[in-house]
Amino acid sequence: MGITAPSRPPGARSSQRGPWARMVLRGSAPPLRAGARVVAWCDAGTKGTIMATSATARRDDCSHREIEGQGRARAIARRGGRGFAGPGLIVVVLLLAALAYPLVSDPGPGGSRIELPRGSLVSDVAFAPGGAAVYLDHKLLGPTIVDVEGGRLRMGRSAAGMEIARMAVDPSGRSVAVADAGGSIRLLDPDSLRPIRELLGHQCRVMDMAFSADGSRLLSVDSKGIIRVWDPGSGRVECEFERPDVLVSCAFAPDGTSVAVGGRDGTIEVIPADGSGSDSVRWEAHGPRQIVFDLAYSPDGRTLVSLGLDGSVRLWEGESGWASKREIRFDGKVSLCVAMTSDGRTLATGHIDGSVRLWDATTGAMLQERRVDRLQASSVSFSPDGRRLVVGSGGSVSLIDLSESV
Repeated sequence: MGITAPSRPPGARSSQRGPWARMVLRGSAPPLRAGARVVAWCDAGTKGTIMATSATARRDDCSHREIEGQGRARAIARRGGRGFAGPGLIVVVLLLAALAYPLVSDPGPGGSRIELPRGSLVSDVAFAPGGAAVYLDHKLLGPTIVDVEGGRLRMGRSAAGMEIARMAVDPSGRSVAVADAGGSIRLLDPDSLRPIRELLGHQCRVMDMAFSADGSRLLSVDSKGIIRVWDPGSGRVECEFERPDVLVSCAFAPDGTSVAVGGRDGTIEVIPADGSGSDSVRWEAHGPRQIVFDLAYSPDGRTLVSLGLDGSVRLWEGESGWASKREIRFDGKVSLCVAMTSDGRTLATGHIDGSVRLWDATTGAMLQERRVDRLQASSVSFSPDGRRLVVGSGGSVSLIDLSESV
């Protein structure tokens, strides 16, 4: 299965912004004829789901179906030769069986898992500063606290009815920031999840947020290319920038002097956090229009980690003018999220098949892989001590014990 980014097919409609991904399955199975080709056009949201579809086709018929209310995918069957192909039939049947009934492993020894309402993804998960709780932003439950007791997860308080699009946790423990689809940002009390303050200014969807290391500033980017740095204490905008493309991801440098933003056009820009813009550096990171889904700084701020639609994680060295330092490729398993341990030694990536991979940040070698859900792993976060990993998906939140492997 290959993924490219061609133009949107004629007549196709989308409920999300973003490029179109084309997936081609070659083979044959009833009622398809030998040599038939099924092409699935799926809306790939800039920070959302790359959706899959199933299709049956008789002759030149087409079929499509709604996928959990998240958009529409259209499958087109093109008739090829005649007759059936025995080996091809077996391959396709096995492939469809694997897609329909994926094996889901548990989080492993010392791990824990909580099932969540199906039909909506967890866009963000993050440990509380002390590691005793996990915050998540399930679209049906709203912002939710999950307690970590003795290495086990236990559902805590949630703010049901509060529709949010993104979430960020203050490292100082003073607040949790949530943004809705309209651009409003609210700061919540970390214990009660009651609103403390509202930050108004964005006029469209907030695509990502990040706090500075001391929690004194909040960075936000939106779908119109607006970048804002806020003072959470007063709700005041300290500085504002504008870029010509949709911004998808952002990160605050550990020393607070600069911010990094990733765009839908595949570029990364590092900008002084004071708004001067005098020393901004911009470069093409993952290829033309290869969305930069996620960004993370190493603890010392010398390395910037980026995750792109091209199926790779790249590490950029600041001292060399952000020249590429190392590349990790996924062998076809697309990922939408990346996280780094507090010591900068280990990376975690969550993939659309529900698996999580751990990587050595120095050598780029894969340390291990675990399957935690049948739906995509949409967010990952390490505990402050790096000994646990929390994974959010469409169907669950899982806690993985890494004490013996990291």
